Amino acid sequence: MLRIPSDLPLKTTPASKLPSTPKNDRLQHLQHFQPWTGAPTDLPIYMKIKGKYTTDHVPAEGPG
Repeated sequence: MLRIPSDLPLKTTPASKLPSTPKNDRLQHLQHFQPWTGAPTDLPIYMKIKGKYTTDHVPAEGPG
C-alpha cells in the first residue's frame, strides 16, 4: 500500500533520534521542515530510468 505523508506518524520516536555532536564533520543537524499544507507545489518530478528509453527506440507505430 502506498503511504502518503498524511498517513505517516508525526511524532518522533526514540529510534528516530540520531546522536551527533556539533563538531561532527559527517552528520549535520537540520532544522525541521514546515508541515505540508496539502496544497500542490507544482514541482517537477525527475526520474532515472534504467536502459534505453528515448524516443529514438520507439517505432512510429508504437511499442510492441
